[in-house]
Amino acid sequence: MLQDEPHHDEVKAPLRQTRLLVERLVEIVRRNPDAVHQRSLLGSLLVQLGKADEGIAQVERAVALSNEKYCSASAMLAHTAAITWTLAVLEDEPSAA
Repeated sequence: MLQDEPHHDEVKAPLRQTRLLVERLVEIVRRNPDAVHQRSLLGSLLVQLGKADEGIAQVERAVALSNEKYCSASAMLAHTAAITWTLAVLEDEPSAA
């Protein structure tokens, strides 16, 4: 193994942490469906885990909730939504190899 290559466990640890965070966020939005920022974070993480359709649905719901509750999406939520949609598009594109 090359010196610069990460150890297998070092690669898997962040993935486990992300999945654990997703599980917790799912529980939070299940208990509190109006949790706008948690829902948007959940959407972003789902896209990063390769679940683009689920992630986009969560972010779209978060934006809708924000518009219902606050008359407009916050700057942070809009930023999260833009990043999530961009990641989803990048996931669908074939890699340039």
